[in-house]
Amino acid sequence: MRRALLGLASVMALPLAFYACAGDDPAAPGPKPLSYAASETSAPPDAAPADTGAIVGGCSQADFDAPAGLFGGDFTAQPNVDVTFPTGSAPMPYTNRCAKVKVGSTVTFKGSFFHHPLQPSGGDEPTPIVLTSFDPDGGSLVVTMPVKGTYGYECMFHPSIMLGAIQVVP
Repeated sequence: MRRALLGLASVMALPLAFYACAGDDPAAPGPKPLSYAASETSAPPDAAPADTGAIVGGCSQADFDAPAGLFGGDFTAQPNVDVTFPTGSAPMPYTNRCAKVKVGSTVTFKGSFFHHPLQPSGGDEPTPIVLTSFDPDGGSLVVTMPVKGTYGYECMFHPSIMLGAIQVVP
């Protein structure tokens, strides 16, 4: 039993990049939960988004520009987008985790903030996403996106699994 625990501890100490699949294409749309930390960048809120492949919250420009779907995409035609996450303690990726919205849109975070505290992570400052570690009345947190920018977020307890970003455009 001790040998098994020591083996598990040594595997857990390895950098996350060692777990990426050989066929992963970093330019392809979709979630990129393993390589975001080393590539995070931000641009001033008044800068035009550049398709440089820069990643905030595990989201690239291609993810934000993709058609709206389960992982996110372009929601600029909608006034609100829901970002959902588990109500139990087991971590799961956020839905709509790489969403592009217009200035003035609302993003509604729904799930258990007690089990998965939401915190800002990377992107432009100041961010409208605030640390939320308790379940708000009604079970959801509604954030109005006031200015152009890209705002990363993550679960305080599971940042390598539960991460995302909202890109706000004019």
